[in-house]
Amino acid sequence: MERDEKIVKIKQDLRLMRKLRHCINSTLGVFEDCEKMLIVVNGSQRLSESERISIKADIHTTVEKLSVEQQIKQLAELEMRYAPVISKLDSTDRTIITEAFLKGKTYKNIGQLMYYSSESIKKRVNKILLKFAENL
Repeated sequence: MERDEKIVKIKQDLRLMRKLRHCINSTLGVFEDCEKMLIVVNGSQRLSESERISIKADIHTTVEKLSVEQQIKQLAELEMRYAPVISKLDSTDRTIITEAFLKGKTYKNIGQLMYYSSESIKKRVNKILLKFAENL
């Protein structure tokens, strides 16, 4: 694979990691909310038994639709692939890559955070991605 193609693939993978993390965290939040709803429904004195059973069934149906196993597996594979390279970066480069790709911040925001210009961050990202391409 050509270097430029590798860099495009790396960017896509890093952005996918961010999306997967967000999706997994959102889904786990829904699981937690469903568990809380079940506790409330079970303890409710205002609901009839048939209403409780119906609500519980709806909650269980919702939870069954929220399968995250495949997303967790995909994220784990990407993290295993990129973690060794990220760990070899110096702390500044690691912060830049994390903020840009894994947290989705703009170069301008990263520059403000780290007291660099957005152009400096952009150049640094390109150099970091070259390191990725060389080490994969």
